[in-house]
Amino acid sequence: MINARNIVPAAEMLDILFKSPNATAVYSGEELTIITANAAMLRLYGKDESIIGKRFDQAIPKFNNQAFLGILKQVWSSGETYLAKDNAATIEVDGKLTVFYLDFEYRAILGQDGKTSYILHTAFEVSERIAPWKGVEEKSRVEKQLNEELMSIKEEYQATNEDLAALNEKYQATNEEITALNEELESINQQLREYQEKLEGINYNLKESEARFRSLIDIAPVAIAVYRGPDMLIEEANEHMLAIWGQRAEVIGKSIHLARADLKGHDYFHIIEQVIDHKISHTEYGVRGPVAWEGDLINGYFDVSCKPVAIDEEGLSGVVIVVNDVTEKTLALIRQEETNEEMAAIYEEMSVSNEELMESQVLLRELNEVLNISEGRFRSMIEQSPVAMSSLKGEEMVIEVANDAVLDIWGKERSIVGLPLALALPELDGQDFLDILANVYQTGTPFYGKELKASLSKNGIVSDHFLNFVYQPVAGSNGLTDSILIVANEVTEQVMARRIIEESERKFRNLIEQAAVAIIVFRGDNLIIDAVNPRMLELLDKGPEIYGRPLLDAVPELHGQPPYDLLYEVYTTGITYQGFETPVTLVRNGKQEEGYYNFTYTPLIENGKITGIIDMAVNVTEQVNASKQLITLNQELNDKNQSLSDTNLHLKEARDSANMAIAAANLGAWSVDLFTSQMTISSRAKEIHGLAESTDINLEDAINMVNNEYRDEVSSAIMGCIESRKAFSVDYLIQPADNSDPKWLRTNGKAHFDDKDTLLSIIGTTQDITEQKKSEQLKNDFLSIVSHELKTPLTSLNGYLQVLSLKAKRSDDITNLSMLGSAVKQVGKMNSMINGFLDVGRLEAGKIYIDKTRFDMAILVGEMEEETVPGINTHKIIFTPVITTFVEADKDKIGQVITNLVSNAVKYSSAGTTITVACITQENYALVSIKDEGMGISILDKEKLFDRFYRVETTAMRNINGFGIGLYLCKEIIERHHGTIGVESEIGKGSTFWFKIPVA
Repeated sequence: MINARNIVPAAEMLDILFKSPNATAVYSGEELTIITANAAMLRLYGKDESIIGKRFDQAIPKFNNQAFLGILKQVWSSGETYLAKDNAATIEVDGKLTVFYLDFEYRAILGQDGKTSYILHTAFEVSERIAPWKGVEEKSRVEKQLNEELMSIKEEYQATNEDLAALNEKYQATNEEITALNEELESINQQLREYQEKLEGINYNLKESEARFRSLIDIAPVAIAVYRGPDMLIEEANEHMLAIWGQRAEVIGKSIHLARADLKGHDYFHIIEQVIDHKISHTEYGVRGPVAWEGDLINGYFDVSCKPVAIDEEGLSGVVIVVNDVTEKTLALIRQEETNEEMAAIYEEMSVSNEELMESQVLLRELNEVLNISEGRFRSMIEQSPVAMSSLKGEEMVIEVANDAVLDIWGKERSIVGLPLALALPELDGQDFLDILANVYQTGTPFYGKELKASLSKNGIVSDHFLNFVYQPVAGSNGLTDSILIVANEVTEQVMARRIIEESERKFRNLIEQAAVAIIVFRGDNLIIDAVNPRMLELLDKGPEIYGRPLLDAVPELHGQPPYDLLYEVYTTGITYQGFETPVTLVRNGKQEEGYYNFTYTPLIENGKITGIIDMAVNVTEQVNASKQLITLNQELNDKNQSLSDTNLHLKEARDSANMAIAAANLGAWSVDLFTSQMTISSRAKEIHGLAESTDINLEDAINMVNNEYRDEVSSAIMGCIESRKAFSVDYLIQPADNSDPKWLRTNGKAHFDDKDTLLSIIGTTQDITEQKKSEQLKNDFLSIVSHELKTPLTSLNGYLQVLSLKAKRSDDITNLSMLGSAVKQVGKMNSMINGFLDVGRLEAGKIYIDKTRFDMAILVGEMEEETVPGINTHKIIFTPVITTFVEADKDKIGQVITNLVSNAVKYSSAGTTITVACITQENYALVSIKDEGMGISILDKEKLFDRFYRVETTAMRNINGFGIGLYLCKEIIERHHGTIGVESEIGKGSTFWFKIPVA
């Protein structure tokens, strides 16, 4: 006999059941009065508890136009359970009609008379399970559209590339004829080549993008194939599809009719024919067909989605097939239906047996009527419930009752009823569930699990499942927990579906991130930036901080521009818009820049509603500008080609004249390619260097011919012309290659750069100045000898003149004293001239001595002021104040330079004018300047002013004495101090001579 104290009252059991997370309701009577409905069902209805006790059609009038009321009435009258899967229901939530997808069951609970007493309604919202397929379809559409856009862009740039290649060949041919004559045309051709390389780079990126799209098919978690053409040739098929076919990759390229001849006449081809005939996507669920399994063909069940691709005026190009193997799921449903039928038959048999027992045990029935009704309803509700339910007894958690749904989740037979849960499901060891149950039993506190993972063994294979469940403690008569009621629902499909959505979203974003073109995705009517790839950030000159912001907030300069207004038009109408070479002003690097862009606005449609826009853009500013330039350049080329014909003859004449001039001057011409160091030299240059006509040399060979004493000077001159971009001239001694006598050469050259400032070569001329050097040496020797020979008599003559001057002074012979004073001055000038000649000789011989010491330029300038000012009464001499400036130099030699420059300023400027001497510190140099208000120097004379023996030949200069050695000596002294000397002058306004030497 059953112990009544251990039986939970039916009302309490219903309360426990209705705490289930699954939507549950109970209806009674032909009018289908709502007896009770739990919170989950009320949420699903979009109603509150006020509907309890009302008729179904009055409580939920929105369902009157849907099939639910009729099905309920059919179940009540027939007593047969109704089960529905993936059923769409329109429900009012917060005043809005919303479509949900439900799995639900209307189960008739029969009374003792065999008639329907109640209808148990259980429902599960499976919108999350349906949504992935909707999402996959939408993502597939978007990916397809993206691919089509990318292909369109690829074709556009291929066409542009071909056009530019043709233009490039045309202009290249012209350029080859005139390159040597016109550097400007070479620059234009170089720009065209670079432009072509950029387009080839874009073309390459588009090919990579197409390859990434194909890789999406290969890595997809479902079976995918692509058929092309009227014969349905297999263009693509991933491993999942090949596995279903039982084929290898060799079938790719063959017709699907040949590859799957076993499907002839099957619905599979009927689905494809529907897509071809109607040119719209079609999805079929639960299609039965053969599938390869361990070398054999068995019957399986599949969800098949077929989508057309590349539909145009010429017809259908192909179809994409997505197949999902649902064999196990379908077979499970079939088994469940069969089990339900068996249970119904057993229930009928038990009803007959129960009637017989009741006839023989009337008294017992009367005594335990309430007990039996409560227990029967409880067990019947558990066993007949489509929701997985079980009752565990005692601390050992003995399985007291378990319905088919929970046994199916556990993967166990009914034989486990009566066993402790730990023995029945040994795989739970090490998982949290047994500990949770123990805690519920001890504390009496229910536990609600949401999407918890459980590793369960089915048919000897342990696999992961995700469950929503309730562990509800049930108290005994003593108020302590006596058993635990389990209400569970497997949500593995929902969890996996959500993961599919998340994975699809991740792939979608990766596709955007890795796309070869700039892409940005907007959401909502505020155009919130939902995704943006690096190319678009670069195009907008923005950072990732714009993500999540409205477009106008992130890029305010778009306000009022047509492309921004078009976004709202696309969002409103859902019609894709393409713009070509559209001008758009963007703020880049802090400045507004106008560029030209090709772009596509594609509406993003989800569940039939426009939720956003995908914007793909390409910056074609360079192409547009290049097109404009090409038109201009083409005209310019035509004009230049016309003029080139006219100038070609002049150039030839000029070249011939130049060659004649070089030949007349007996010069050797040369050039050196600085990329290869290879030299091109004329016959005369080879002759000068003692080279055979057939001999080729490089720059290193030429430098090695230079005498060691001059080699560094020559190398420095070459490097200096590159850095300063000025011509150089250097004299040096070489040992000719034919071992003839050493030669003195004078080489002039200049570095040559292209329009991009790239150093190309150095060109120049070389002159044999050996005879000139010999003449100069004879002159120097003569001057040195004469200077030394004149030095002694001049010294004596100066002594005699001083003695005579002393006598004239004593005798007050004013006349002779004046003449003797003039004679002394002339002797002094003669002595200075001779000293200059001697210094020149020492310089040439390398015997001039520089005695460097550390001294203050302020002190030296002060001493020069004391020596100079008293002796000059024809001009106003101003020495500006000098701050302390230490240098490491020969104090006497620097003083000699200042004296010489001041003397020249007096000599070459009119009496009464001002001469200003200054010394300042400038960039680690002491800079000394002597400014006069004299006649000035021409540009041509300035270039040679510091050459030895050079004098300016003008009418004004004829009455001014000099030999042209003073400034030459100044230059040599300053350069031996690693300094520089120069002059700034303007005819009629005066000159400023300056020099600078490093500070200490």
